[in-house]
Amino acid sequence: MPVRTVLAPAEKLPLAVRKNVRDEWESKRPELEKDLSTLLKVDWKIDINPAAIWVYAEHGSYGKDNLGGCIHSYVSDTIHYLKSFLEEHGELGRDEINGLCSEHKITMEMDAEGKVSYCGVGIYDGTLRILFGPDNLGVNISHVLSNLEDALSSATLDSPLSYSARHSIALDYDGKIDETRDRIVKQLANPSIKLDPNWSVVFAALKADPKVKENREDWEKSLGSMMVYYFKALADSLEYRNFGDDELLREGFEESVSKGEIKFRFVKDLGSEYNGLAVEDGILYLQTETRNWATNTHNIADKIVEVL
Repeated sequence: MPVRTVLAPAEKLPLAVRKNVRDEWESKRPELEKDLSTLLKVDWKIDINPAAIWVYAEHGSYGKDNLGGCIHSYVSDTIHYLKSFLEEHGELGRDEINGLCSEHKITMEMDAEGKVSYCGVGIYDGTLRILFGPDNLGVNISHVLSNLEDALSSATLDSPLSYSARHSIALDYDGKIDETRDRIVKQLANPSIKLDPNWSVVFAALKADPKVKENREDWEKSLGSMMVYYFKALADSLEYRNFGDDELLREGFEESVSKGEIKFRFVKDLGSEYNGLAVEDGILYLQTETRNWATNTHNIADKIVEVL
């Protein structure tokens, strides 16, 4: 979308509009700030300039005829969405919002960078900014925070991983990998087996390859679950080859994978193979190319006996 022209705020709003703002917005703002602060467990403020919003309202529109109610709807829907967001994302999401929005403030403005059509949210200069398209004030208000997770991931982070990636790891990997690890441990009769997803290196490699996003737009949000699939494929192969009932196979594994570590990595060229295994320096590597991420994950350990 092209960069948009920012209009100067109205010098003075008409009396009817000022009254509407007072009655439908200003009088209700303290209660909304209280709800917001309770939800985020930190004192938050709402700082919106109605005069800077009203200049974008089209004749006969919700924003033109009921500016106070329009602003109230954006903010109340923001709080409503935050409640749903935090039910799924928990403390990780709350800490991320409070950390990135260090000013603990909500404001509202026209999306000058052209990132949203109807409405959305952006995080700039430590502030959570409700955004609307210049011709769409008051349209699809309920969708105002639908891009919150993407906005969190786009904001500057003191982390090698985006927010979406970290949330996926916490929810879909950390919360689910134990079952798969237990299966691997059972087959190898080795409770000290270590699984290393190699997160920072894997994330950096995927982010650096534009083909990854072309193939899977959701790669950051599915990072944790995809990694589980790779390790699960190893567990499946160990069970299929009956490692749990074959002492010779278990001994062969221990001899080759002497460090008891199973690690994921990317390699530059696997030829015609989508993925595979390699043993180096006592470590078993599950490996693929970035362009083949999340493709045929179930085949990655098919040649486990041959590699050992």
